Amino acid sequence: MSNLLVGTPALTASAANASSFVLRASAGDVDFFIFNAGGTSGWLMLHDLAAAPTNGARTPILVWQVPAGSTIDRGFDPPLRVTNGAVLTFSTTGPTTLTLSATGWFGGRIV
Repeated sequence: MSNLLVGTPALTASAANASSFVLRASAGDVDFFIFNAGGTSGWLMLHDLAAAPTNGARTPILVWQVPAGSTIDRGFDPPLRVTNGAVLTFSTTGPTTLTLSATGWFGGRIV
């Protein structure tokens, strides 16, 4: 029933497994996200960017290690403020080096 609440933004999701997901392409707030890693373990990274980054050294604002076959979700109260945008990426290499892996499903809600 929560999707019927007035003023509650809808959850947006990737249509299929992907390596990155742009939650928002401009400044604003992130309320919630969810990620399912599928069959590959790695690192979920949240970047303060307007577009998905390329592979290489990166400085995400938040990082979570995600085991294969697991789901991670996070809510922010108050919502997390980003200045450029909010992009989630999934990487098979360490938390500061991005090696994109299109093996996960993303979803999130912005306000």
